[in-house]
Amino acid sequence: MLCDNCKAAIPTLKTRLAHVNQALWALGTRYHDFLPFELIDAILNSNGFFEIDNFDRKGQTCTSIQSYVGDDKWLHVSWYKMDSGRYEVTAYVN
Repeated sequence: MLCDNCKAAIPTLKTRLAHVNQALWALGTRYHDFLPFELIDAILNSNGFFEIDNFDRKGQTCTSIQSYVGDDKWLHVSWYKMDSGRYEVTAYVN
């Protein structure tokens, strides 16, 4: 399929899912000094998905979220704040 405006090839949903999940997996391979919601939003956007819905992004009220990201797909994010103050984050789209 080609973009109507620029005539560039549009990746299939299967390809976009593979790319977004590979990038989200890589995000989870290191610990973070902050909850990386802006990075997750950037990964989603660069693969043609919606950003995370509005919620308390400080992580004060929950340790996991599910957010609709388009194409009948959902983002699942969970995090754990370690004693060091750093965060372990797991995220994927399915």
